[in-house]
Amino acid sequence: MGRVSWGCVCGSATPSFFQACDFLQRRECDVIQFDAETLEVELPHELHPQQARLELDLYLRVWQSLHEWPPVDYVDELEHPHL
Repeated sequence: MGRVSWGCVCGSATPSFFQACDFLQRRECDVIQFDAETLEVELPHELHPQQARLELDLYLRVWQSLHEWPPVDYVDELEHPHL
């Protein structure tokens, strides 16, 4: 088991988009802006992929509740081969 990366489509590159990147980085996630509305997020520790997805989902739900952000769509490698 290794570190797990997830792609997530978070909306356009607005100030809140960049604040969300900062929010995740403060939780020690590695965050790369893949394109104008997609982030690649890697959690800071090794988890089973299903656990990693749940943890990332928790972080994003907290962010959404604090900032009235729209729902996030996750991208898997089959749909987005560059992640």
